[in-house]
Amino acid sequence: MASYEILEPTKKGEDRIKVTVEEGYDERGKRIRYTKTVRMKSLSDRAIKKAIKEYELEVATSNKNVSLDNITFEAFITDKWMELHVKKNLRIRTYQTYSNTVNNFIIPYFKNMKLNKIKTIHIEEFFAHEKAEGRKNFKGKYLILKSIFTKAVAWKMIHKDDDPMAAIKEPNDAKRNREKYYYTEEELINLFKILDKVKLKQKIAIKMAAVLGLRRSEILGIRHHCIDFKNNTILIDAQLHYDQEDKKFLLGPPKNGQARTVMVPSKFMDEIKEFAEEHRHLKERCGNAWEPALDENGEPIDLIYTNPYGYPNHLNSITNEWRKLLERNNFTYINFHGLRHSFASFMVAKNSNFKVIQEQLGHSDIRQTIQTYSHLTNEDKLKEVSKFDNIL
Repeated sequence: MASYEILEPTKKGEDRIKVTVEEGYDERGKRIRYTKTVRMKSLSDRAIKKAIKEYELEVATSNKNVSLDNITFEAFITDKWMELHVKKNLRIRTYQTYSNTVNNFIIPYFKNMKLNKIKTIHIEEFFAHEKAEGRKNFKGKYLILKSIFTKAVAWKMIHKDDDPMAAIKEPNDAKRNREKYYYTEEELINLFKILDKVKLKQKIAIKMAAVLGLRRSEILGIRHHCIDFKNNTILIDAQLHYDQEDKKFLLGPPKNGQARTVMVPSKFMDEIKEFAEEHRHLKERCGNAWEPALDENGEPIDLIYTNPYGYPNHLNSITNEWRKLLERNNFTYINFHGLRHSFASFMVAKNSNFKVIQEQLGHSDIRQTIQTYSHLTNEDKLKEVSKFDNIL
């Protein structure tokens, strides 16, 4: 884990920062810290991050005689596993999910136990404790613990024969009982009637989920250049994420890492065009007050979904407005992601090709699409076959 503080400039006016890198604990449980003063040509975020990474690498590759035999479980997670694996290799949303689970459930239970002292029985007791507390997501916690100890073995922090997860079977979480998770065709028709009475911005967001099958983060990640009005398509090549640590928005790759182009019905594209033009006019009226989010190169991100001053809308804003809309109109509740399922169920009911559904949804494997929605075709088949009941 690394941090920094800005120091007073040198006598020559050069900017400088003090970088601190923590490398776990020594044999007495005391944190091991290394510090270095770095002179900077600028104090931009990019320059500071570069300086920190360079010093982290310097510390990691140095021949300092540091004993990690007695590192605590918490120190290994926060200083090693999170920093060297999760933060660098996984997506921001995954990192945030792991961080919440680790900080709220896993670390509080194991507390100051030494990494190499945790046995299989301790893992079993942890899951028994979680069950007794009425908590869920056992599979998610299992996968996190599996990753932690897999890395501990790979980094030679523990011997592979001492991996406490080796004998733990992956739990099968009970599927959540969802009374309603998608709308029927009739319900979609009624929903679209309601949308004629709401603001265009909210109307477009909801229809992008229900008519195109887009995820919430994909909708918020669409930029103006992604929309092809001539060919009625939208390029989905990014998702909008919010980095809770750095307190900023950024674009990440689609869920499966592959960009896709979704087809848009002509009538709906006319509505999208109206919305996009309104957004352009809003930008022109704002002038210098327009403050968009910036990408890693400091360039403005030209999102179509922003607040009145060009800054991205938070992911929860769509969800909150959706819930309020349903409450105001006393309409059957499903979560916002259920609109994506509604798109798929409508397409299946219309006997659409599963390959088309797969490509619109952005599933990497058509088997995922079939496994998720094949029960809908089975229901239709049963209705047809049941007609024999009339003559039997």
